[in-house]
Amino acid sequence: MKYKYILITFFVSLGVSLALRTYEIVALTDSVTGFVENEYVTVASVLTGIIALLSALVGVFAYTVKRNPVKLPKTSIPLSIASFLLAFGILFDVANVYFSSNVPAWQATLVNVSGLISVVFFVCYGVTAFVSFRLMRALFIAPVIYWLFKLVCVFTSISSISLLTDYAFMMLAICATLLFMFEFAKIANKIELSISYKRLLITGLLASLFSFLTVVPPLLARFFGATTVFREGSTDAVVYMLSGIFVIVFILNIFKGGNLTNAKKLNK
Repeated sequence: MKYKYILITFFVSLGVSLALRTYEIVALTDSVTGFVENEYVTVASVLTGIIALLSALVGVFAYTVKRNPVKLPKTSIPLSIASFLLAFGILFDVANVYFSSNVPAWQATLVNVSGLISVVFFVCYGVTAFVSFRLMRALFIAPVIYWLFKLVCVFTSISSISLLTDYAFMMLAICATLLFMFEFAKIANKIELSISYKRLLITGLLASLFSFLTVVPPLLARFFGATTVFREGSTDAVVYMLSGIFVIVFILNIFKGGNLTNAKKLNK
């Protein structure tokens, strides 16, 4: 499928999913408990099913992409800003996040240490838009470690809690972002270049989709007068939102026409 149609599918799916999820929070969910009201369970299940179908559609369409980027893109000003913002988001998360007593201290420590290294990485990555230098390839693994242990800690924290839709989208956001960062590191280290770009697009679009679905609907629900809370915590909400922005900006940069091996063939 043509890349522009994949992007159209993504943005349309994102808009529809945000609208459906916001409606679910405002009209169908008990703001105190986070559970869907008993009389609306069927409707909420249908809405969630539509969101799941749209997400699957985005992933399937992304798999059909014909574009084949040459390498990591030159850091543009928007990508640099997104990188700086993500560095701030991770730093804010490390400084303020609180894990439940179920999480072993060593796991929380690894999240904080890898998070601080990731902050340095994203700051340096953002600086490359203004100063030409080569980042150490080993540094690209830092975000992978950060999201991996964040996944472990968050899962441990919520494992003893009733599963809410909020938590489901949050876990999907973390998993997709982890996979995206893994593919990001592989491409930076020139590993499996011929197949990593499809995986990068699939995981990147889904990471942005689920990250925005985790954060944006509760904010929109407040605009419509609903009393909502971030079940995942406000610090996590910041890092999910900023990671979603970074990922989609990166995707738009790496798949642009000037960074393709087959640009002439695609005639775009």
